Amino acid sequence: SGCHFGDTDSCLINCCLPFEEAIESKSSFENIPWWSLVLIGVAPFAWYFGTGGFVLPVLLLAVVLFLSYTKFKQSRMHFCPSTIDDVIDRYSIYLCRHVDYIISRMQPLEKALRQYPTPLGNALVDGCLESAMDLNAGGGKYNSSGVQGVGVVDVADSLMAIKHVVFDQKICSWKELIIALRSNFKGNEFLKYQLLNAPKYGNDNNQADKFVGIVMELFVKALSRHTNTRGGPYLAGFYSMTTHILYGNHTGALPSGRLSG
Repeated sequence: SGCHFGDTDSCLINCCLPFEEAIESKSSFENIPWWSLVLIGVAPFAWYFGTGGFVLPVLLLAVVLFLSYTKFKQSRMHFCPSTIDDVIDRYSIYLCRHVDYIISRMQPLEKALRQYPTPLGNALVDGCLESAMDLNAGGGKYNSSGVQGVGVVDVADSLMAIKHVVFDQKICSWKELIIALRSNFKGNEFLKYQLLNAPKYGNDNNQADKFVGIVMELFVKALSRHTNTRGGPYLAGFYSMTTHILYGNHTGALPSGRLSG
């Protein structure tokens, strides 16, 4: 693939592997709407029948929480990274914690949905008729639930900007970056300009594109630690639908140079 997709191919393949069996059996997909097989992320179609998956700004909120709650103590910071790898490692910890929280909120919903049979879903998904079990009870041959990661590129661009401005060019320190983010870049126009002009995803820069693959892979791994209440996997989706407006309005300033709101 072209460099616009960087190293995301391996992540997409990992997302698609659970569907390999279904792909080989075309009949399983004949009645599935086109929008249920999104190219990027391959959101599990079970979600459209109400089996527990829903859209949340997992990736974007994780990085915002990570940056917002890095605190000062007697002019010293609890976390002061030396390399971009330190930042990614800490981000991964916060991401896993956030995914854990989301799953804990999803699973009661999954259990509650068992009270509401889905005749259409049962008719379209292999296994339900054979097992005489509803799709929401785990009767389907394809038994996944989906969580959508919103803000992947925002996170990747932010990581690239941190690497470029803080660690490579040393234009500002980590502490100065956090102060600028908390003030929504008020009085820090020069730093905002430098962050905005750092390499971004989709501009034929392999290094910037690589961060998208890293963020996607971290999200996939965070979800893979969990099993849904029907015994199936949680699969990652990567599209925002209409949530970019709602969540964007509640997002703080980012290291990519994006202003709050």
